[in-house]
Amino acid sequence: MKFKLTSGKLKNQFVLSIGDEGAIFCHFDDGKLVNKLFIESPVSPDIALIEKLMSSYKKTPVYVLVDVIEQNYSQQVLPPVSSFGIRQQVQRRVKRDFQPNDFNNVLFIDRMKEGRKDWNFLFISLANSDPFAKWLEVILNQDNYFKGVYLLPLEVTKLVQDINKATLDTRKSEWELLVLHNKIGGFRIVAFKNGKLIFTRLAQNLIGDNIPDIIVGNMEQEISNTVEYLKHLAFKGEADSKITIIAGAEILQKVEVKNLKFGAADLFTPYQVAQRLELTTAVTDKDRFADILLASHFAATKTHILKFDSPYTKKLDMMYKSIRGACFGFALILLAIIGLSADEAYQINQGNQDKEDAVLRLNQAQGKLKDIQTKKAALPSNIDKILDIMNIANTFTPDKYRTLRLIIEIAPVFNDKRTVKGITYTASKVPLATQGKKAADHFQMDIEMNFVIQAHDQDLLNNIADNFLKDLQRLAPKYKIAYSSAPKIVDESKFEQVNSALVRTQDVMIPAKISITGDF
Repeated sequence: MKFKLTSGKLKNQFVLSIGDEGAIFCHFDDGKLVNKLFIESPVSPDIALIEKLMSSYKKTPVYVLVDVIEQNYSQQVLPPVSSFGIRQQVQRRVKRDFQPNDFNNVLFIDRMKEGRKDWNFLFISLANSDPFAKWLEVILNQDNYFKGVYLLPLEVTKLVQDINKATLDTRKSEWELLVLHNKIGGFRIVAFKNGKLIFTRLAQNLIGDNIPDIIVGNMEQEISNTVEYLKHLAFKGEADSKITIIAGAEILQKVEVKNLKFGAADLFTPYQVAQRLELTTAVTDKDRFADILLASHFAATKTHILKFDSPYTKKLDMMYKSIRGACFGFALILLAIIGLSADEAYQINQGNQDKEDAVLRLNQAQGKLKDIQTKKAALPSNIDKILDIMNIANTFTPDKYRTLRLIIEIAPVFNDKRTVKGITYTASKVPLATQGKKAADHFQMDIEMNFVIQAHDQDLLNNIADNFLKDLQRLAPKYKIAYSSAPKIVDESKFEQVNSALVRTQDVMIPAKISITGDF
């Protein structure tokens, strides 16, 4: 192959493609598509099939690829400030225009080279609402590593690049239109100007959309509507434009290219694209819609365009990366030091080695050790937090994200006056009385903690402890929370009487123990 694609070999992963008319769950393993499921609703009994697949391959990560109507793309021009200043302006604009619990992000388009040199950005938001929210809940309830949410209109940018390379298309069209016929959403139309996404729209399937003539009529109308809008963005028609349509053969046979009014037109079935991109282990000639092709190309793509997070999924990802990053970094240092010491010992004990050679190796080893110490010094300064995370990782197996989510939920109630000493966790299967239901995952989490108080007053401590328990219960209402060991003042020597008032001579930590129990 003489051209270099943005995609490569299919990597082991799950990809859930979500649309307004259902979702398609793909399982890629060993370079091919091994399972695919179409499910109409996130509350369908067929969800159990997804859960079974994911539980059978717990080490396989999962991606979510979304193409629903509730997406907002807004191109905005920002004033000519410095690179540092523009970042602050973008952040302020996101806070102003978007809902904080939605999945929001920003894509840089370009900067004007003449005149005021304004900045052009594409502000993008995915509403955290149904049906997407319910589908995402299904995925987050599993133990597999969640790799994030991605939007189809953005990710197909690389599909267009690969198609042009694979077809050896050397034409440099200023405007390109990609039209995709999908089972889970309808017609997705994406417009590019100089290779950058500038506009997109979704035309959902209508009544009669199983009749090719009606499908083609609807598609041509949507393309015409898109062209009319693009004229407001300086689109000038046929001269420097190209359209690519990916749909079933029965649809393409009905398309009149001359009616499209583009300078160039490429019509492909999903399988024809798969042949050019070497994805025939996933896409077959029986695929009438583009959904499987899109999921397969996404799974094979080496890097993705833009990841989207809500505040919750961002915390989940940070927790996972902190655990892996801290463990990996310290393991590297430890292994390097151990390996270095062993090498030195071996060299020193070789009686037939020349003395100068031994000295040279020692100097090299000392140089390497110095490099390691330098790298160690550059590690994050909040080492206590990293060690706490590592302790949590040692307590819970890495795939127990449900436990980590509980920790994230209750974390806001702890501070420098309510400190954690340690956490222990036990889990067991409890059979349900109802016949035919699976056993529940029952757990108990015990948190050893300290209350830091400023007055020798048991009544005040009781009030603080009661309010703490209420705050904890409010954050985790599904679980039973109680003191297994309530805080109690027992050492009066740390306080003194002054003018008939009790005052603190030093911070005193009063131990307590909280028990959280429930079913996952």
